[in-house]
Amino acid sequence: MRLEFTKMHGCGNDYVYVDGGRFRIPPADKPDIVRRLSDRHFGIGGDGVIFINPAPDDTCDFEMEMWNADGTRSEMCGNGIRCVAKYVYDYGLTDKTEGLTIQSAGSNKYLKLSLTDEPDPRFGRRVVETVRVDMGAPKLLPAEVPVNLPDADPDKPVISVPVEAEGRTFRMTCVSMGNPHAVIYLPEDENLGTFPIEKY
Repeated sequence: MRLEFTKMHGCGNDYVYVDGGRFRIPPADKPDIVRRLSDRHFGIGGDGVIFINPAPDDTCDFEMEMWNADGTRSEMCGNGIRCVAKYVYDYGLTDKTEGLTIQSAGSNKYLKLSLTDEPDPRFGRRVVETVRVDMGAPKLLPAEVPVNLPDADPDKPVISVPVEAEGRTFRMTCVSMGNPHAVIYLPEDENLGTFPIEKY
């Protein structure tokens, strides 16, 4: 099968984008195809593959079907969904610059697009220069993130909880914006340029 794709990145999150309305791949085949396309040595290379599908219902304009590079499904990437917005506008799939609604894993996100001042000759129109996405309210309760801490109160957010790594204690806050994050603030005197993040 011939498969056309676009490679895009937002703040370094790079994905392979496929128009799922034009190229329909059987669900059972997607994990293997995603692994092959995402391989940085023998494929296109990327953090995964995002299929841009027609709207599954009348609450949104498009669906973002997101896959990790290892062939597993993912729920959300703020940088990825901004690229989806650019794709659908630049390729003429929508004319919306405000109120564009994209669904990912059953959750709708709302996007606002800003266009270039001059038309892009490749597209024959002004194209998207920046995209702002409303990610909605953060989820902070342990079961919603999810995070499994033995002493966590299920009714309270996981905020500034001590966690040890390689003999050092950090303070961790857990939050989900569609995918789980563990946020650690470092002391102001810590040099981020030399901090051994891989070690910890």
